[in-house]
Amino acid sequence: MSTAGLPTDLAAAIERAYAVFAAYRPVNVVPCACCHSDEELEWCRRRLTETPLRDLAIEDIDYVCLEILTMWGDVEDAKVLAPRLLELIAASWLLGEELGSQPSLPSFTISDAWVLRLFDQSDWLAWPTVEREAVEACFRSLWVHLLATPERGPMPAWSDEDRVVAILSLVDDMRPYLDGFLVGPAEARRLVWFLRAFVDSRADGSFGVRDFDEQVEATRAEIDAWLHTDPVRAALVRAIGDPASQGFRWELVLGLQQLQYPELISFERGAWPRWVPDPEALALAVDLGVDLDQDAKPRPDFREW
Repeated sequence: MSTAGLPTDLAAAIERAYAVFAAYRPVNVVPCACCHSDEELEWCRRRLTETPLRDLAIEDIDYVCLEILTMWGDVEDAKVLAPRLLELIAASWLLGEELGSQPSLPSFTISDAWVLRLFDQSDWLAWPTVEREAVEACFRSLWVHLLATPERGPMPAWSDEDRVVAILSLVDDMRPYLDGFLVGPAEARRLVWFLRAFVDSRADGSFGVRDFDEQVEATRAEIDAWLHTDPVRAALVRAIGDPASQGFRWELVLGLQQLQYPELISFERGAWPRWVPDPEALALAVDLGVDLDQDAKPRPDFREW
């Protein structure tokens, strides 16, 4: 797994990250001896000190991401692994490459968004400017291409909501990222599905890769305030009028309906989340010139999503 096949700007950003962090070497790559066997400890040491960085798989470093600076580890360990982790994540999210299946250490599990916790745990926003800018460039480029990636399954849903939430939970200034939802109809559609993930996340005890705290509460409030701005509504209305949105205008109407409420409404919970248009939603659709029944015909099996 490498930068081959990735968008040119993202590949360049990752290569820049490799160069910026090249001087660092592993400091403490052995997890807690109380929790792991001697064989596992030796495996960790050998893999992270003898394997070339660009050859490391997610199974080699996921336990580092989960416990860096909590159970063991050093900020330098995070910096050593940062470029490779960004490369693995990018190839998985954008190219569909397998991130990993079963970790080599059985007491750890893999989560493609949660491994970005490495950056939060190592307080990457306090790193020197050149290092912080290298990571930020990767996040920004990854974000842009993530929003442009079409859904990879048969259902009218976007599968990357948790991933964009993970990125938002890490960055210092969310506004440039959030404004990326306002670019065109495809991004507006992503905005609606992000909105759904954001509503659902408010009941969770965490946000992205962060455990709930005052900062998370402030982050959620900032996102909520942004969602209720005129540019967001205008972007959805503009997307509805774009011929490219044919087939998913009903999703954009759904987003507009949610944004009419000061407190964002939640979806009906259950095995299959549903949205059944009420009279208010139907009236909104008429005002915008959207025939919900006609617009849903390309995917009738999912009319009530």
